[in-house]
Amino acid sequence: MADVVVIRTVDELRKFLNEKGLMEIVLRAKNQKFKTFIKVALDQPQESEAKKQIKKVMNLLNENNNLSLKNLNLLNNISKLNKLNLVLNGLNLCSTWVGFAIMYEKLDRMSAQIADVVNVYKEANKIRIDFEFRKILSEHSNMLDCRKKQNYYTEEQMRELVDGEYNVLELLIDIFLSDISNDRDNLLFSILSLASMLSVSIIYFDEIYYFQNKEAIGDGNQWHMAHDKWVAIFDKLSSSKFIDTIQDCGLFKMGLNTIENDCFYISFYDRIRELKQDIEDNQFMIKEIDDKELFDIVVKKSSEEFQNEIEDILEKAGVTVGTYDDAIRVAVA
Repeated sequence: MADVVVIRTVDELRKFLNEKGLMEIVLRAKNQKFKTFIKVALDQPQESEAKKQIKKVMNLLNENNNLSLKNLNLLNNISKLNKLNLVLNGLNLCSTWVGFAIMYEKLDRMSAQIADVVNVYKEANKIRIDFEFRKILSEHSNMLDCRKKQNYYTEEQMRELVDGEYNVLELLIDIFLSDISNDRDNLLFSILSLASMLSVSIIYFDEIYYFQNKEAIGDGNQWHMAHDKWVAIFDKLSSSKFIDTIQDCGLFKMGLNTIENDCFYISFYDRIRELKQDIEDNQFMIKEIDDKELFDIVVKKSSEEFQNEIEDILEKAGVTVGTYDDAIRVAVA
């Protein structure tokens, strides 16, 4: 006769759970043959903890992705900034294929002018490295399209994309500070857009890098060696030197009055700090969850909510048509 185990609490049953977290109970008929099998799922603590983690992370996402309606309304009242509103409105349109489709057409149209300015600057400073703005746009668009199809870029592909976006952004910043371009607002729009693209790409790269390498790295530095260099560019964009140049651009190149210009440069500064904060928040979430499957669930949920938010904004802007092609034409007009 088998030993009789006395169970006094539910917790004492947990040692009988199998690898799937289920406990199998067998009922015997009078002839001692198995009558039926019952699989019992206890209230597993890991599932409860997972729900807590998801709730915690979603709260964090909501805190950092809500629109700043006050700033958005202020900016919308400044006709000269309509184009820049696309990247100053608190939503990173460069993180999903739906949002980036709005950005891509306008950026691609101005890529020829940006290339001309870059060539002038490179010749004047004897710079031989070739960083192509249009190529980076195309690669970022392709990366988002692959994510849409769940055919994700590899770690190396994402590293190359981040490096490319960082190098082009750094070059455009130097050009903007050098004051060699008469088309400063388009140049600034390109800088803001690239900063948004870079923030997104670093976030996606961090996710891949951490979960693919965390076991091998162990207690070492859990992020890529170039990570601090990449993120430091947001400090450069929010530095007093760059902000002073933004203020001069608003007053003397874009014709903003004092109040408009204050709203402009403050919104620019806040947006850049948000882009850096998005990277740091994502790192926190990765380490806090520390589980690839659970993290993917959170990302999928947040992506769905973000796409809905973009659609709501287009609707509030009077875009009531049902196709994205029409929405894009309105947004980039």
